[in-house]
Amino acid sequence: MPSVLVAGLIASGCAIPSVTYNMSLKEVQRPADVAKRWGDFTLQTSPDGFTYQDNLVQLLVVPVKGSFVLTVSNKTSYSMQFLWDQASYVGPDGISSMVSSGETRCIQMGQSRPPETIPANARAILTVIPSSLVYTPYGGGCTVRDFVPPDSTAARFERKDARLILPLRVQDNVNEYTLVFRMTSIAVKSGS
Repeated sequence: MPSVLVAGLIASGCAIPSVTYNMSLKEVQRPADVAKRWGDFTLQTSPDGFTYQDNLVQLLVVPVKGSFVLTVSNKTSYSMQFLWDQASYVGPDGISSMVSSGETRCIQMGQSRPPETIPANARAILTVIPSSLVYTPYGGGCTVRDFVPPDSTAARFERKDARLILPLRVQDNVNEYTLVFRMTSIAVKSGS
């Protein structure tokens, strides 16, 4: 399966290291009762990212430098809710954290957020940011770190998995999807 290449950025005029790596969606896990209710699924790679689909939902997910751009298409005739407070991220280092919306102000990161409603047969585009990757340097500002650090510790993430847990509620039933990403081809380039 091809993978999405994620690259670190080099600030103009600064000599900071950068990191490149592949972050491929290798599998989607879901509970057995979800499989019974919503049938078989497909998992495909496209130029836009990775697409998961069953009879409940279609997910298009793109990992982008410390966050995920996620298109959630509700395939049912009922409203669906994305449960922000139950969603989480487990990094390749095994550390679990809450996630926040890309629309969240830095000072509100990690705070409770109401569910995102996706009407019947509609879609929503969400930016999901793992709270563990948000860095607030002294003096303010808010920075999202990359999934893999651009330093000598990067190699320890080679062939490690990161997981994004997405809880979707339809008619009082919560359906939990776990997207498992594999980190490969990690390379750190020193700044020049």
